[in-house]
Amino acid sequence: MWLKGAEIGSQFNRRATTGLTMRTVGLVRIIVGALAFTIGGQLPATAQVVQKDAAYWQTYITTLKPNSTVKVHLNDGASFEGRLIATTAEDMMIRVKRLPFRRRLEQRIRFDAVKSLSRTHPVRNLIIVEVCVVGGTLLLIAALTAGPE
Repeated sequence: MWLKGAEIGSQFNRRATTGLTMRTVGLVRIIVGALAFTIGGQLPATAQVVQKDAAYWQTYITTLKPNSTVKVHLNDGASFEGRLIATTAEDMMIRVKRLPFRRRLEQRIRFDAVKSLSRTHPVRNLIIVEVCVVGGTLLLIAALTAGPE
């Protein structure tokens, strides 16, 4: 009943009953990948595109809080950033972001003139800078108060 070394090796080198080799596994992976790519490439073509008309933008603006920072791109190519002040049934009023020490401009924009509109977060960078300044100041104070001992 005892197997010799050559017989043991031949017992473990037998293929599984499925008959798959590395070559057939590689071919199966290529075929499955090609099918997934073909199906995946066709999905966006069949997806329905939402038309963004005046009613869409009016509904979107009503979800925003007053004084939200927005970036607007108009159909004529103009774009600007500002704060949402008020909305009516046919237009919105935005306070345009300007250089410091300049008069702030408020601009009425009709919903049918909007090509794209997105909400922005202008204070994120300011918060990061403030955290770095406060952290640096605390480290400086800690280093100065420790002094040489």
